[in-house]
Amino acid sequence: TGLLTELSKMEEMAGFDARGKELMRVLYLTHANEIQGLTRVDASGRIVYTFPETPGTVGTDLSGQEHIQRIMQTHKPVISDVFESVQGFKSIALHVPVFSEDAFLGSLGVLIPFDRLSQKYLEPIKIGRDGYAWMISRKGIELYCPVPGHTGKSVFENCKDFPSILEMAK
Repeated sequence: TGLLTELSKMEEMAGFDARGKELMRVLYLTHANEIQGLTRVDASGRIVYTFPETPGTVGTDLSGQEHIQRIMQTHKPVISDVFESVQGFKSIALHVPVFSEDAFLGSLGVLIPFDRLSQKYLEPIKIGRDGYAWMISRKGIELYCPVPGHTGKSVFENCKDFPSILEMAK
């Protein structure tokens, strides 16, 4: 968040010129093992630029996505739930606002591969012989589960036959 916020304060992000694109490229290349992409979104919620460049994404309207709506309303950093990005992969997005003086110009966002992130920190956790760490979003989406096919889906659907798990999830 801190790195994105500092980048968002730069004039190259506000005016979004060739130098802004270069800064996004460098940030991606230096953090490619942690992120899946960077996106600059305008004040109306449309993609201005994304890196790595993905054909057909520039101009895509993201204003229907909950996290984009939230940053457009609050002008404060937001983190999304798990969703399928326009680039075609399941991610969590972190967006920070971009301003010029006091004018909101949109956001700068990073796509975080939720499976790699949660796997790195949660997979090693073992509880007793059979126990494991499990992480769900506030909406009940399984962000991490070692059970194949569960991650990225609703715990209420995945575990509908296990009332004790549903109670724990609530």
